[in-house]
Amino acid sequence: DEDEDDAGDWMDAHFEGSIKPITEEDKKTLEERVREIEAASKPAAAPREEDQTQTAYSPSAGFSAMTVDDLHDNLVKGSMLVVDVRSRQAYRRAHAKTFPWQSVNIPFTEFSAWKQSGAFEKYKR
Repeated sequence: DEDEDDAGDWMDAHFEGSIKPITEEDKKTLEERVREIEAASKPAAAPREEDQTQTAYSPSAGFSAMTVDDLHDNLVKGSMLVVDVRSRQAYRRAHAKTFPWQSVNIPFTEFSAWKQSGAFEKYKR
């Protein structure tokens, strides 16, 4: 026990001048700084649609996500075209044959070139 007391005295003696106790004023300052940091880390408002990155696959380019049931219903109505972006080999091995006139295989590796060249225009409805 005497060694522990000596250790405590040694610690106190070495750090007494360099580490000061936290005062109530210090606590208030730290709490205020925490609130400032938390406020700065939160976005002020939801990002506007025009500020979001647009890609060739964005809704503004005519693309959207949908359920399998919605896909089937739109194909039955003839109101959409399915663009299969798998490789030509994968497409030949297996693809939806129910509505062959409503699907086209454009491999992902060619997709941007088709989009930039305007070749998609003939498929738009």
